[in-house]
Amino acid sequence: MYTNFYKLDKTPFAFAPSPECFYANAELCESLRTLRRVIARGEGPALIVGPTGTGKSTICELLVEHFRKSHQIVHFRSSSFATGRDLIEQFLLNLGGTVAQQTTSELRTAIVSRVCNLVEHPEPILLVVDEAHRIPSEVIRELQSLQNIVHQSRARICIILAGTLKIEELLTDPTLESFNQRIAHRCYVAAASRMETKALINEQLVHVGSSVSEIFTSDALRRIYEFTQGVPRIINLLADRCLLIGLQREMQFIEEYDVELAWANLQQLPPPKPVATEEASTTQDNSAESSPTVEFGMLSDV
Repeated sequence: MYTNFYKLDKTPFAFAPSPECFYANAELCESLRTLRRVIARGEGPALIVGPTGTGKSTICELLVEHFRKSHQIVHFRSSSFATGRDLIEQFLLNLGGTVAQQTTSELRTAIVSRVCNLVEHPEPILLVVDEAHRIPSEVIRELQSLQNIVHQSRARICIILAGTLKIEELLTDPTLESFNQRIAHRCYVAAASRMETKALINEQLVHVGSSVSEIFTSDALRRIYEFTQGVPRIINLLADRCLLIGLQREMQFIEEYDVELAWANLQQLPPPKPVATEEASTTQDNSAESSPTVEFGMLSDV
């Protein structure tokens, strides 16, 4: 592994959502603080919205970790619910209930009984639904019903939905107007800028005992940004592949060409020509077109 070669404590770039490897700019940090406040005070449902690969799942993991000791948490990492009944069955099972031979109405009653038991659940249940843009409107309507469970003037379920921009399109359904109006916060996640891409890579290298300046050249970082367009998931994949390529080539510093090799490897493209080969080819081409050839023709004429 490249960890020994680059003197790293462990592999720096995560392939799955990892709170330890999460980088947030000032704007996103503020939005995360707001999300925590919304959950702590039970202000209402919240959305985490952004393109694929920008860190929504990691934010969900951060929230789950933050509230693990104070709230009972139901975390659906993959939203594979086809119907509202699918949702409430899984929700009730996560609360320790049973679902066999019960009607949908009985399932809802069992949920109300459990979440309103202040002895077992002094704080509201935190329900986190990732990939929420994949679920049909029927399931969101069931989530709206769960949000409507109130005891002693406080909602007993705090719902966090994470998904692409499609989730906001789904919430424009007139039947979901009440749920949409109650959304207390929308956390928008975007791709990183060029400087943020460098900071993201540096943050993860610092966690394993190094830094970006000890491994990547500025040209390499520029190329990483150009290839990934600042999408954190792709940045992690490419940076990891760069270190593997660097190990194979015994490169103490990852340079632009190493990034191009790594990207070609990821995309299963032919490897780019080495810079030295390109320069040699250019020199040969220039030589072929230079004056000696012309002079030879002129001498021949003489």
